Amino acid sequence: MPTRVISKILSFRHHDRMVTFAEQALDQNKRPAAVKTAHERGVLAGMNDAADRQNDRQACEFNGLAEGGGDGMKDLEGIGRTINELETTAIEIEKVVIGLLRTTNLIQRPDPMGVIFFAPNNQWDELSDQEQQKQRDALRKYQRWYTVAHRYVREYVPERVDEFNLCYSGGTQGRYGVIDYIQLERLQWSRNKSRIIDDFWRIFEIQRSILLSITDLTEIERINVRELISSDFIDREIDEAENLYRLGHHRAAGVLAGVALERHLKMLCDRYGLEYLKEDIVELLVQRLYETDCIDRGQLVTIRHLADIGERCSHPGDITGEEVKESIDRFKELIRQSSPAEPVRPQDQIA
Repeated sequence: MPTRVISKILSFRHHDRMVTFAEQALDQNKRPAAVKTAHERGVLAGMNDAADRQNDRQACEFNGLAEGGGDGMKDLEGIGRTINELETTAIEIEKVVIGLLRTTNLIQRPDPMGVIFFAPNNQWDELSDQEQQKQRDALRKYQRWYTVAHRYVREYVPERVDEFNLCYSGGTQGRYGVIDYIQLERLQWSRNKSRIIDDFWRIFEIQRSILLSITDLTEIERINVRELISSDFIDREIDEAENLYRLGHHRAAGVLAGVALERHLKMLCDRYGLEYLKEDIVELLVQRLYETDCIDRGQLVTIRHLADIGERCSHPGDITGEEVKESIDRFKELIRQSSPAEPVRPQDQIA
């Protein structure tokens, strides 16, 4: 079957399901008028909650995504968990190594008679069996930590990978790396333990800080992915609302535009780091955005007007096709004004 025919069939199926979606929303809002008893109202409320959950699942399915944001979102969350686990391991390594540096003696190696060497001449004393086991465990942990951390650094912050590598081992240039402090094989210039421990901490901290910076980057990426998903969903809803309007289903088109408006406001809350509840209505969302200066007064008035049209479409009463068409057009303009010129960056991470 030709690809264009398959696409057309899928388009019709998508359209039919969106019509059903809008009709269900209309039906759910019409029914309270006929409900008389508290029991019936409770049953209806439960049905509404079930319908909301079904609509959420349908919305994700329309986007070809699993509920919860898709595999991409799960991958980003997994990266954050792994980096947190690596930091926990780094804390354990740091504690053991500092303990070894503090308790192991430094012995000054005398220069040959009549010769002065401008080189470090303080060597570490032999370790006890218990200390050797601690050293072995710390060395293994660090090697595993470095291998995994290096892969993340190379993939997400490649511009920092050389700096990350330099902190591993000092080589023969008189520098010291993390591995040198764990192995206790390199001669030291001084027997000042506080200074040696501080030097180890500083070098290991550079590696850990580079790795932890990836968490900030993945958080930005997570927000961008989430906004991309929401934007795609909103675009599809608006397209379907316009299709419904052209087919004469004005009320259904208005309801769908109202759903898209609510989704758009939640996306803006995500962008600006504002918390909200799943059940928050448009008025609560728009007020929160306005109070935090994320939208101006003109946008506040426009959004309230669009929300009023959507609400009127979902309840019995007079509504004209012209009002619905106006709401769709003005909403599209609102989306255009809200589109960021640059990738989203969480406010609390901007220096």
